[in-house]
Amino acid sequence: LIGVLGTIAVWVDVVISKPAGRNLGFVWMFAGIVFYYAYRKRQEISATSRVELEKMEIPEYKEQPITKILVPTRGENFNTVQYAAKVAHSHGASLTALYVIEIPASLPLDTFFPDRLLKADTVIESSQAICREYGIPAKTLVLQSRSAGQAIYETARDGGYDLIILGTSLESPSRIGSRLGSALGSAVSVSSFLGSTVDYVLKRAPCRVWICAEEPRK
Repeated sequence: LIGVLGTIAVWVDVVISKPAGRNLGFVWMFAGIVFYYAYRKRQEISATSRVELEKMEIPEYKEQPITKILVPTRGENFNTVQYAAKVAHSHGASLTALYVIEIPASLPLDTFFPDRLLKADTVIESSQAICREYGIPAKTLVLQSRSAGQAIYETARDGGYDLIILGTSLESPSRIGSRLGSALGSAVSVSSFLGSTVDYVLKRAPCRVWICAEEPRK
């Protein structure tokens, strides 16, 4: 109310004390009214009628429910886990946090790495704590695999998940620009910018995949 009264007071002051502003203002208002009526007439719309937008219906569209969410995490940034917990909470879905320990091809797949397993336990516990904040009883998985992408794909396929939420660290704009410049004239793969794990999952995933961008790599 105070703002409306103040605006009216300023307008009255300009009209009374500023001849140039008064004349220009009235001309501007008149021009606006003329253009309004001209536009309505060109569109064959009554000047006093209301325009209603027609709702479009897509018969073949069916909303796909979200019931099981898989969120791989490396522990570098928990924003993806937090986002996944929000999605699971809003859809009433179950959530599984997955940590993959990659084993080099030169070593047996069951090679024991105490330091990596300790980090995996720490990351999983942090993920569970985040999920508890949203009232989500998260399941957890720690797997050893040759490839993180393959482990994510196989877990999603065998577990019947309908959504994978992946986090990826995008490169800084300067590095993206230089990479595009060097790749000019040739095909640019997804792995060049999102990483080989995301590229692998996107090409083979048996369900929907959402990508969450994290802090850019410098």
